[in-house]
Amino acid sequence: MMDRETILDVVDQAYAARQRGDKEALRDLFAPNAVFRIVGQSHLMGGLDVGPADALTAVEALVDLFQFHRMERVQVVVDDPIVMIHWAVETSSGGGPRVETELCDIWTLDENDKVTSIVEFGDTALISHMLAARPA
Repeated sequence: MMDRETILDVVDQAYAARQRGDKEALRDLFAPNAVFRIVGQSHLMGGLDVGPADALTAVEALVDLFQFHRMERVQVVVDDPIVMIHWAVETSSGGGPRVETELCDIWTLDENDKVTSIVEFGDTALISHMLAARPA
């Protein structure tokens, strides 16, 4: 059983790496066969694969598609091995305008402090709009 601080440290490391666009650091945090899913439908989000998908592949694609300029943790709930985090973020895509939005992520970690699953809830209409507005 992990303690709250250990769990939050893993998640904070992942978000810091995500914000920097550091794919190598992200790879070190995921367990083999970890999965990622965005709650939504691909055909409504510009063809973005909402999963469930291989977590590393999905997260690396999102790093390429969306830049996070600011992230503020609004609320967190930890119930080992699950953590739910509500975020306020400022993001952009493909050099487009920055927008503010909120995300809610549910993370599951294994006994080795590795991420096994992420389910992300976000504004799917905004995601679709941002992807459609990307320069060709």
